[in-house]
Amino acid sequence: FGVAYKVIDTLGDVSRAMKLVLRDRVSTVDRLKKEYKTLLQIPDHPNVVKVIDADFIPGGPPFIVFEFIDGFDVGEMIENSALTPEDALELGRHVACGLEHLHEHGVFHCDIKPRNLLWTGRGTKIIDFNVSVASKDEDRRGGGSRRYLPPDLELDTIPSASDFADRDLYALGLTLYEAVTGQYPWDVQVPPPATPARDPREFSNLSDLAPELVDVILKTIAPKRADRFATARYLRSALANIPAARRAPQPVMPSWAPSSNGADIGSGGTIPPNTNPYVRHLLTAYSQSKHSNAGTRGLDAISELTYVETALDRDLIPSVLSGEFSLVIISGNAGDGKTAFLQKLERRAEDERAIVDHSLPNGARFELRGRSFLSNYDGSQDEGDQTNDDVLRDFLAPFKGDDSTDWHRSKETRLIAINEGRLVDFLEANHTDFAALASFVKEGLSTGEPAEGVAVVNLNLRSVVTNAQDFNGSILERLVRRMTDEKFWEPCHGCDLKDRCYAFHNAQTIQDETAGPHVIERLKNIYSVTHMRGRLHITLRDLRSALAYTLVGTRDCDNIHELYRTGQRNEIVQGYYFNSWRGGDAPNADRLLTMLSEIDVADVDDPRLDRALDFVSPTVDRALFRFERRGNYDRDILRSLYDELPRDVSGRASTDRAKAHRRYIAMARRRAFFERRDTGWRSMLPYNKADELLSVVRGDSKPESLLESLLVAINRGEGLTRPERIGNDVALEVRRVEGGSVRSYRLYPRERFSLALADQASRSRFVEHMPTGLVLRYEDKAGLVAELLVSLDVYEMLQRLNEGYRPSVEEEQGHYLSLAVFKNQLGSAPYQEVLLSTSGHDFYRVARHADGRLEMTRALGGAL
Repeated sequence: FGVAYKVIDTLGDVSRAMKLVLRDRVSTVDRLKKEYKTLLQIPDHPNVVKVIDADFIPGGPPFIVFEFIDGFDVGEMIENSALTPEDALELGRHVACGLEHLHEHGVFHCDIKPRNLLWTGRGTKIIDFNVSVASKDEDRRGGGSRRYLPPDLELDTIPSASDFADRDLYALGLTLYEAVTGQYPWDVQVPPPATPARDPREFSNLSDLAPELVDVILKTIAPKRADRFATARYLRSALANIPAARRAPQPVMPSWAPSSNGADIGSGGTIPPNTNPYVRHLLTAYSQSKHSNAGTRGLDAISELTYVETALDRDLIPSVLSGEFSLVIISGNAGDGKTAFLQKLERRAEDERAIVDHSLPNGARFELRGRSFLSNYDGSQDEGDQTNDDVLRDFLAPFKGDDSTDWHRSKETRLIAINEGRLVDFLEANHTDFAALASFVKEGLSTGEPAEGVAVVNLNLRSVVTNAQDFNGSILERLVRRMTDEKFWEPCHGCDLKDRCYAFHNAQTIQDETAGPHVIERLKNIYSVTHMRGRLHITLRDLRSALAYTLVGTRDCDNIHELYRTGQRNEIVQGYYFNSWRGGDAPNADRLLTMLSEIDVADVDDPRLDRALDFVSPTVDRALFRFERRGNYDRDILRSLYDELPRDVSGRASTDRAKAHRRYIAMARRRAFFERRDTGWRSMLPYNKADELLSVVRGDSKPESLLESLLVAINRGEGLTRPERIGNDVALEVRRVEGGSVRSYRLYPRERFSLALADQASRSRFVEHMPTGLVLRYEDKAGLVAELLVSLDVYEMLQRLNEGYRPSVEEEQGHYLSLAVFKNQLGSAPYQEVLLSTSGHDFYRVARHADGRLEMTRALGGAL
């Protein structure tokens, strides 16, 4: 019936909410008057929206002015799984309190539902009284959403006050059920008659709901009115008497105990007090570990337990063992898991009764179902007295020549893990002997598509952030969840630092069933931005190293206890995941952490958020997720750092003071990025347009949707402020002549440009892949092609040009250089039209027709 705006009361200098009533079945004036009169009957209450005024816009519709409530739509929070059971219990208490207040003053809301509730920093507010009724109204049938009306409601009779109260309480019960479970109680759209709701404890991860809470919810939405709460006071009292939304957790006893070297999982060994051996293992997975980085190589016992399957394991292993290929070449960087894959293959073969011969110096041999298999773990190294070239000649001998006809008929499969550069160099140097293989390898490295019994798997094309088909999330998401599996962290429950330790805090953050998936999603977006920048291929070793540092840093349990004993808060706070994901503040040589630090969310200014962070001490913040089983020492330590910030009201500048405040706000920003409940975290990424490009490369929208804006950006970079006047043809300015009176541009037709995904591995069967960006392509009638690779940095640059930004000289030598190269390629293409201007405002088009005739016309609309 209307629309609401946030407005500014310039006299009071405060924000208000103004709802315009635009239409009604009978009268907009009557509708507004009824709602306004009802609201005026309600004294102020912290859980009910406050009405300020009502009036008419001169010559326009009527409006009501309310207090402005800065909060979250509870319906959206339920859809986004942003509420914990404890949140839901708190919400129920607030709304029940608000309903008790309304009912005591003869007002019934009649449309309680998640969308009419706002989650705010000071509690939940009931809003939208457009169908509410007062007990003294003559026509008081009320309205409401059928989805939240009791199944035994008599719609044909005039309701009594108790009937209206029952409506509100039943609707609150359904809302509370949805807030706890995230789902509607039944598989139908409205409450079915005589059908009790499903017990919330039957839902996944809710088996530990407090019986008292379950009883209250089910009683509130019981099919028969006689079984439901009679008044809001009774419901409020029942909710107030529930001590917690979940049963108290039982003490956790460690179920496994790895020895110090990571072996003997489940041996039942004794774990020293205040120690978790898994923390020490994670230290070895960090590339720059001061003690040992053994966890970055091979698969020890714990690495096996934290290993996540990839497309190699799921698709390539069965294809190899079935005899589909005669030659499998796995290329990639160190740390991509090439050797680990071959070892996995051998173990799978052993599971199928193959006897694997490991006596070879750099590989293994086995037979399975009448087929022979020979592997080489590292095709880039010498073997004894045999040089690497000789090793490769022997290993690839069955694939000599320029005829591949019989390769796929072989009864033997050979598998080799080798660096891409070494393989290409060898085949180029021995092209005469391996002509056909060189051709297949070149094509396979580019596309990943098998041919003639040869599979070339280029792990440089693998993406750890793409959502691979038939897997529950990307490699990154699955690895984070595996590394924080509760069984690895069981010993921490008996530690005297369990409520303060940053390592346990980090693990419990990810483990949290409500907030954990949101934290992982935001971490994944940061890693996706790194992927889209195209400056680093993230290997599995890189990923494990960065995540290990994020979880535990560089200290084992003894060192962590010493850190807390000495009270080094500035060091402790850097261990919390919202700082450690980027390597903390200390210099870091890990190559992935270094790249992540370049896209620090703390570098994005947000005056409103920064003001709140710098002037309000950290307390319980309802705008952030609630972690029900995690300690709050992060908040305590931030509060102590906040209290010690240097403050000076004199107005004198101070470098040290500014530095201290910036450092504190940076940490608070990062924490808000990961833990805020709303979608505002997206605007905190250092790239304003990252979401647009990620939406395309993930397949949520088509590349063509961005073509127009990129062409407009190129034109704006050439100084044309209104390129739509030339139909978004691309104009490239010809070199300016000093003192010249005419500016001229070459024109290239819009229809010759196309935009596609930059995805080399689009045909690969065995690699998780995601495009690294886009390719802007121009092709003329003669076949001349010019291409621009649009990485995230280039895309951001072009969109800045669209917004009127002019690059500095330094920037023009950076990402703008790739645009300059593209323009130079384009400039070499034939053109049939030019654009001329003497003033920069009046433009003329000069076109050359097929018969050689030149025609000049004025560009439409004048100035460009």
